[in-house]
Amino acid sequence: KTQQSYPLNLYLCRGCGLAQLLYDMDVDAPLIQENELTSVSLGIVEHFRNYADETLGILNPPKESLVIDVGSNDGTLLKFFRDHGMRVLGVEAASIPAKAAVDAGVETINQFFSSNLADDINSQHGQAAIVTANRIIANIHDLTDMIQGVRTLLAPDGVFIFETGRLVDLLDDLLFDTIYHEHLDYAAVKPLKLFFSRHDMELIDIKHFPVKGGSYRGIVQLAGGSRKVSPAVAEMLAHEETLGI
Repeated sequence: KTQQSYPLNLYLCRGCGLAQLLYDMDVDAPLIQENELTSVSLGIVEHFRNYADETLGILNPPKESLVIDVGSNDGTLLKFFRDHGMRVLGVEAASIPAKAAVDAGVETINQFFSSNLADDINSQHGQAAIVTANRIIANIHDLTDMIQGVRTLLAPDGVFIFETGRLVDLLDDLLFDTIYHEHLDYAAVKPLKLFFSRHDMELIDIKHFPVKGGSYRGIVQLAGGSRKVSPAVAEMLAHEETLGI
């Protein structure tokens, strides 16, 4: 039978270096993965345990500092931050994972994240020491609105931490099956640095993990923040330029 088809072409922006799809089939009806729970994903629970431990070891925020996870799923990551004495809040659009998080005692807002929602969160909960967003920035249709919301939520010395797929691994390992309509962009260091700079933010650290076929974890602060930029940022940028990314 004839079935409807959609363009699936991956382009490279010669201005900023971002690899991205130009056709967005879900812009009017964003994909919500109702039945995908972090807690049953192979290896991810331990990854998130280490994520929380490493993050707090590096940043050392005071006890009871607020940690907000955008796209928090069933609250797996936030539970580990909570175990370290942090206040936690999740934002999750899918109702089944959001309910699982609430049932586990993790306060969760069952909505899509936006700058308007960030204003409401700020007025009710105050600003956050840490805002996280894992495996979702590649899926978001309006990253400008999202990052404006993140800026609203961050305390002056707060940080935004994200994990996303890594273009180098996609190319090196021929991960063509990770190119699909839910993923709108495929990250490298250069476009990430440029994007955050345009929004008065600064990429201060980036690390490579093998999880999900190859991922980046980046740490971002507001422009002019007190933390020094890790040499890893320049090293990874130089490595990608050597590879011709």
